[in-house]
Amino acid sequence: MAAAIWCEDVMFAYKVDAAKSRVLETPRAALRGVSVALPRGARAVLVGPNGAGKSTLLQVVAGRHTVDAGCVRTEPESARVALVATEGWGRNMASLNVGELVDAAFERSGDPAWAGSLRRALRLDRLRHRETRLLSDGEMRRVQLFATLASKPDIALLDEACAELDVVCRADAIETLGDVACVYATHVFDGLEAWPTHVVRMDRGRVVEVRQDLEVAQPRKAPRPVLVDDEVAIDVRGLTWAYDARPALRDLFLTVRRGSRVVLAGLNGSGKTTLLQILAGARLSPGARVRVLGSDPTASNLRAAGRVALLGGAFKAALADLLPVSSRVPFSNLIAGPRATALARALEIDPAWTPADASSGQRTRMQLVLQLATPAELYLVDEITRDLDVDARDTVLTWLARDGATVLYATHVLRGLESWATHVAHVSNGTVRAYLPTNQLPQGGTLYATVLAWLRQDDAAGPLMEEEEQDHEEIPEPTKLPVGWARHRDNTVEASFGAHSWAQEARRWCCTRGSGMMASMPR
Repeated sequence: MAAAIWCEDVMFAYKVDAAKSRVLETPRAALRGVSVALPRGARAVLVGPNGAGKSTLLQVVAGRHTVDAGCVRTEPESARVALVATEGWGRNMASLNVGELVDAAFERSGDPAWAGSLRRALRLDRLRHRETRLLSDGEMRRVQLFATLASKPDIALLDEACAELDVVCRADAIETLGDVACVYATHVFDGLEAWPTHVVRMDRGRVVEVRQDLEVAQPRKAPRPVLVDDEVAIDVRGLTWAYDARPALRDLFLTVRRGSRVVLAGLNGSGKTTLLQILAGARLSPGARVRVLGSDPTASNLRAAGRVALLGGAFKAALADLLPVSSRVPFSNLIAGPRATALARALEIDPAWTPADASSGQRTRMQLVLQLATPAELYLVDEITRDLDVDARDTVLTWLARDGATVLYATHVLRGLESWATHVAHVSNGTVRAYLPTNQLPQGGTLYATVLAWLRQDDAAGPLMEEEEQDHEEIPEPTKLPVGWARHRDNTVEASFGAHSWAQEARRWCCTRGSGMMASMPR
């Protein structure tokens, strides 16, 4: 059978520092004699540690890089190849209507029936009236997958493209993609056991093994925590929050004891990220009782005090902005102290690594060392580990557990978490539907099976109405901001979160919906 993808002795080295737009004095080798052949219709999972060369190989096959030596060929030569990259899509794109994007991609499809199946698998009809600027990471990834793959390419190359998807959406999307030849680079193996026809393992720029079964080593098991005491770390009562007219959280209640490690499980757009941002004090929450470590997170600025750490997309974006400044500085020059040095060693970070030369997963390791160099009492983790390989992810989770800290971990990657998590919270349509100890799961099921069952029910029920009935809506009383909320914030990192500055939040919450009346602000 003719090969769909054929690589022989492929060599490639990066010669340009993209961060500083300059030619490297010494090219950085990424592929070192890669040889692999995959037959037509193959569904290959591409595995290997961070920096092994997986992303580079996919970019070479997609034609984005010209090889220095060797040969890359697709069969037939006219085969249409589509690459779904892990980063960058939509970053500089103006906010667009999702329905218009989906319709445009659907019109380009050569197989409307298949495109329809993919659209349903990605649950895009529920996003039709949304703007891209208001989408969560998982929702944006669903739009990217459809926009890139709706034409039904002959070969689909997925570079960690499903990690942000919720469990249900990821399972259905992967099943739909079984109809095309596919190479899927991933560190997420939940539900993949029966999907691949081939497993290609890479290490240090080489293909070291090709097999036809998926045997993924289970992560080392972290010890179960011992709860410090019955003191409450998080207490949320009646929290409701909306992005303009779109509700994100609805009358949410949650109580978490100190020392707990909680997995937040929910569909894309269920409210997990918004909840973590509010708990970190990055969003105002008037009208609800929110206490974190005994304090109002908005007024007390717990992150600046080092008691709370928020590890999420904004943290990565902020460090990415600093990349041109530090791109050629060895990582060993950026860290100090025994804790940071020990974590860097545990994550197998080469002290000579520089941000410009590192893969996405390697940069995540560096960023985690910088963020975890100082211990915190509460870690709010928003899918920050999704591009880490299995061993690195396990190392980070073990590190988070070692101090006895409280952890809320929003993730769609559940493999290996049964022995790490103490509780699992089911977040659905902006509220917490269930909060269970992991040793009391229904019918003794696994964490993955329990979460999959929950999310299948949520998916079948569909989202709640985003717009409540307006005829009987009562205009809320003007909200008075907490005293001292803006103190010392204007010129600090805490003064903003993403595109929402504290001043914008103030104006948002001081305006009565529909009235334009301003509430009294503390001076």
